Amino acid sequence: MFARSTNFAVTSRAIQYGSLHGSNILRLQDQISSGLKITKPSDSPFEYQRISSIMARRAALTASKPVIADATSRLNASVSELQEVHRLVSDASRLAQQGIQALSPAERSALATEAEGVLDRLKNVANTKFGQHYLFGGTRSGDQPFQFSEPSVAGRLSVTSYGGGLTNSQSVISPELAVDSLYNGNLIFDEAGRQPTILHSKTGITTSTGTDTMTGRAKLQVRHVLTQYATGSGVVAAANSPGNDTILGKLAAHKLTIKDTSGTGAFGTVSLNNGNEIAFDSSMSSLEVTGPGGEKVFIDTSGITAGFTGDVNITADGTLSVDGGKTTTAIDFTASQTITDSLSGKTVRLNTLALGRTGDDWLEFPGTTDVFETLDSLIRDLRGDRPIDSGALNASLGRTLSRLEQLGDRVLETIGIQSSSLAGLEQVQYRNEDLLFELEAEQSGLQSTDLARAIIDLQSEQLMQQYTYAVTSRIMSQSLLNFLS
Repeated sequence: MFARSTNFAVTSRAIQYGSLHGSNILRLQDQISSGLKITKPSDSPFEYQRISSIMARRAALTASKPVIADATSRLNASVSELQEVHRLVSDASRLAQQGIQALSPAERSALATEAEGVLDRLKNVANTKFGQHYLFGGTRSGDQPFQFSEPSVAGRLSVTSYGGGLTNSQSVISPELAVDSLYNGNLIFDEAGRQPTILHSKTGITTSTGTDTMTGRAKLQVRHVLTQYATGSGVVAAANSPGNDTILGKLAAHKLTIKDTSGTGAFGTVSLNNGNEIAFDSSMSSLEVTGPGGEKVFIDTSGITAGFTGDVNITADGTLSVDGGKTTTAIDFTASQTITDSLSGKTVRLNTLALGRTGDDWLEFPGTTDVFETLDSLIRDLRGDRPIDSGALNASLGRTLSRLEQLGDRVLETIGIQSSSLAGLEQVQYRNEDLLFELEAEQSGLQSTDLARAIIDLQSEQLMQQYTYAVTSRIMSQSLLNFLS
């Protein structure tokens, strides 16, 4: 028995093949017109996944281009400004060297004026803004990093306040790569490391052991409070003695020698610390007595004990201050006494054992000044703000010169780091461009239409579709007689 194809079966099969060829024709026409053979997952799931991965990599590389360009621009600007900083620091070093060699105050004053110009330019560079960001503001690049103010206490250096971020701000090139592009200015311009405290002393006070926390410079005010004399001689401190006597020291550190030549206490001579003898009489309520070192006491001789001749031990108390007298510390005449600066809360430790007279001493804390404060110290030394001798002045200028050289080296080191980052960014940029080219070629190979092949396939599908319709038409046009036969 032979199976027969019904009209319904023929029609169904014709529609099926016609639709298949029509679908293929539409697909090939779309590939030819768009130039893409894969546009959706159903076109080829495996190749579509590969193309999606390539496109994601290309998007990431393309997105990194403006980041690289921005980081490069920032670093180029930073390098340029730091080169200017190094030039300014070199100029300041030259002025410090010339200050050491200067022969007159007028010559140093002229150098100070030039140094002021260097400092002003340096402040401007430190607050350089690139676009909306400060180059040396670190992670807080939107805020001006450096603020400058004059000292509130005589003898101090100008005050620098850093308000930027304490870490470098990074430009993220990719999940695996980030480059420092906005630097923490505090690390570039600030202190290098504390060195032993230096004290220019005329009072007998010296530095002590331990670590000081004060920075920059400070004037140490040594003041008299009270003088007391051992009993027996009848001599007492004059009413104007407190604050006017210039001696300081615990009992027996100083002595007053009295000779009652009258035998009744009416008159005689008196001397301080074996200095020149001066005459006294019982009418004197405020007699100034000067010692061999210029130290002074004011005494009342109206009650000298009749017939007293001999030495009188003296105790003279006083105070210390490093904040312009805003707070004072009583002198305890020990090997290690801590003095606190009320303005900053920082301290300095001093040896007051040999402290013998009042006056103003000068403290230096080397290695604790930033570049701006260091230049300010240079200007003040060249102007002669501190009454120190020429040897001490030249030594101070020498320390400033050394500090400036350290700062210059640090700037060069930072320039080197940034230059290395720039070279790395350039390599990354070249590498990314090569990768983009390779990925583009790979994607094109996977996704682009082979026009010649597509046209041939299209023609083939069109012919097959026409053939299908022709065969179907022939079959459907048979007569009943032909069908039965």
